[in-house]
Amino acid sequence: MGILNKQFINTTPEQLLLQISDVRKKLRSKNLSPSEKLSLANYLGNLYAAIICLGYDVNFDIKECFGGTKNYNKFIRKIDYYSCKMVDNFVFNKEFHKDNLFNIITETEEEKCMLKDIDDIDVNFSRSDFFELFNQFMKSIGKDKLFDYMYKNHHIYSTKVGYDKGNAGFTVFNPIDSIPDVFISNFKYDLRSMNTLAHELGHCDDLLSFDGDIESFNKYFYMSFYNECISKLYELLLNNFLSSSGIDKDIVDSKRIDFHLTNFEFLLEAYILSLLSSSYILEGKYLDQNTNEIVEMIGKNFTDEDYIKFFIDNMINFDIAEIYNYAYGGIVSLFLYDDVLKNGFDSKLMNSFMKERINLFNPDVYNDLGFSSDRYVRLYKKDVSDLIK
Repeated sequence: MGILNKQFINTTPEQLLLQISDVRKKLRSKNLSPSEKLSLANYLGNLYAAIICLGYDVNFDIKECFGGTKNYNKFIRKIDYYSCKMVDNFVFNKEFHKDNLFNIITETEEEKCMLKDIDDIDVNFSRSDFFELFNQFMKSIGKDKLFDYMYKNHHIYSTKVGYDKGNAGFTVFNPIDSIPDVFISNFKYDLRSMNTLAHELGHCDDLLSFDGDIESFNKYFYMSFYNECISKLYELLLNNFLSSSGIDKDIVDSKRIDFHLTNFEFLLEAYILSLLSSSYILEGKYLDQNTNEIVEMIGKNFTDEDYIKFFIDNMINFDIAEIYNYAYGGIVSLFLYDDVLKNGFDSKLMNSFMKERINLFNPDVYNDLGFSSDRYVRLYKKDVSDLIK
């Protein structure tokens, strides 16, 4: 086991400020390709946001960072281009998403209703016990070198606020220099933070494993529906590890239940989006999130319109990329979890998925990987069977 560094959790912005300085210099270079500039500009903005989340003031100067408003607008237009391509792909495959999600929701709804939402209970550890337990988890899945790198290089931070509403953690990544930073909201030595740490290190593993060019990376970052698969896989693997670690079963079960209930919400959000008309989406009307208008359009697909109205009213936003990344993250992670437990990370399925994850969603590829709704339902029922006895 690595020696526990006194600065296991970082709370200061000094290292991030050095990274900002380095990125600024790189962005002024004439040797960068447009794709490299886009990735670094996005990274720079995320670094500034991270420092603010740490509770520090930082001055974001568009001219100093981007060379002026004109260059900044180019950056925004490129992101909009990727976003439009992602939305076009979603609309093109909307019927597949609708059928796939309908099958999963209807076949798992009974079990979902039987999962009892347990009060938020947690386990508090000493600093050394937390480190030891998490290190043993990472070692159990063959990823302890990643953990060693992250804490020894002070890349794990505790923030005072989340990146956005309800956010427990986030990861910032420099794809040019392969530098990841993990940020956990109000880090404590408890299971909540341990779960978030596992999730975010899943992102680090995913991004550090990327072997495409920078243009492919940007497409993956902005257009893929698979960005949450590896991070959700890490949550499942952590829960499996905790089940045999001597921690109270009710507490471990509460984390498993929370995982599945949260996933179900994203599945329902994704299904609602799939029911909207193509023109309504392509014209951007869904972004207004007019609940009455949406319920009038899709209400006939549900037995309880009042519940759907309430559900939509409480959705944070109608962001297609975020909702579908988490929806398919919850689905695909269960397939990967089943495979990793049997065959480890270096399996045929994992290798195939890691190659395909960078592309726009393709139903044929999805099915070829074995991710059918029927198989998901079987895996889901198997995983929750002992939670509903």
